[in-house]
Amino acid sequence: MRIEKSILINTTPDKVWKVFTNPLLTRKLGGIYKTNWNPGSFFGWQNLSGTQITYGRLLGYRPGEYLKHELFTGRDMQELSSVISYTTVFKQDHTILHAIEELLEELTDAEFGDAVSGWEAALQELKKVAESSSKLKL
Repeated sequence: MRIEKSILINTTPDKVWKVFTNPLLTRKLGGIYKTNWNPGSFFGWQNLSGTQITYGRLLGYRPGEYLKHELFTGRDMQELSSVISYTTVFKQDHTILHAIEELLEELTDAEFGDAVSGWEAALQELKKVAESSSKLKL
């Protein structure tokens, strides 16, 4: 199973990428990424109260261009559930952010629908933060 979503964001790829990497902006999405941004290292999402929500490994990273990571079920990181990648394309005065999630677990139709809805909401929120932060000097 695969989910592919793209969104047009009215700012540069660098500003979009800061939403992933700058904790001041990432917090506006409800948490921060825990990683050192080196491929092969831990990559996960921690909510604002400090609870680790997701566990994974960074597979690839080029600032402003490309991010790919694995997502595991549980903190023991024994069972791979999906591989997620983000790429950006700059067109004139906006960025197209393309996200792909390769799901390695079987999902029911309802679970898949929830996952698609979750992606749509997350990308809309990312767009909002990126566009509003493009006015800030971060």
